[in-house]
Amino acid sequence: MKLTNAIAAAALLTLAVGATAAEQTYNIGGGKKSQQIATVESATDFETFIGRTDSLKGSLKFDPVTHKASGNISLEVKSIKTGIELRDEHMRSPMWLDAEKHKTIDFKTTKIKHVKGNSYKVTGKFTLHGVTKSITVDATIKHLAESAKTKGAGFKGDVLQVKSTFKIKMSDYGVKIPDMAAAKVSDTVKIAITAYGQSGK
Repeated sequence: MKLTNAIAAAALLTLAVGATAAEQTYNIGGGKKSQQIATVESATDFETFIGRTDSLKGSLKFDPVTHKASGNISLEVKSIKTGIELRDEHMRSPMWLDAEKHKTIDFKTTKIKHVKGNSYKVTGKFTLHGVTKSITVDATIKHLAESAKTKGAGFKGDVLQVKSTFKIKMSDYGVKIPDMAAAKVSDTVKIAITAYGQSGK
C-alpha cells in the first residue's frame, strides 16, 4: 500500500510540474527607455569613457519551472552615445564600427544553463562589426509574475529581467585601434546589459 501511495504521489507531482511549466515569450524594447540599457566601457591608463544606449530590442523565451530559455538581443550602433559628439562620429565611422555597413550589434543564444537561483551560463553568437563569434557569459535572469508592482512599473504581463556583464576584445571583431588612439581607447572593453522583457502586449 505504501509503495502504491508513493507511486501515486510521484505521478501527481509530475503532473503538477507539467501543468505549471509554461514557456512564455518576452518582448524587449517596449516600456520605458530606462528599462533597456547597455553600456560599453573603455579604460586605459590615460582615459576612461562609457558609451550608453537605451535602444535594446529582442525576444526571449523562458520557463521559470524548467529554467529552459533562449532568445536574442540587438542594439543599433548609431544609438551609442559617449557624451562627446566628435568621439561618437569617429566611433560610427568606417575606421571604427562602420555603423552604416554594420548597423547592429547582436547576440543570439545557442545554449543556456541554469546554475542556481537566478544565475545562468549563457552561450551564444555575438556579432560585432560583421564578425560573429561564440562567447559564454554569466547572466542573471529573474522572472517576475504579473502583479500590481509590475503594472505600476508600466509592464504588461509577466516580466523577465536579464542582466549580464562581460568583456570582449575589439581586435577579435576586426576593429583595430589606431596607434594615435591607443593610449585613449582600450582594445578590451566591458559590456553591461540590463534588459526587461514583458509577456503582454
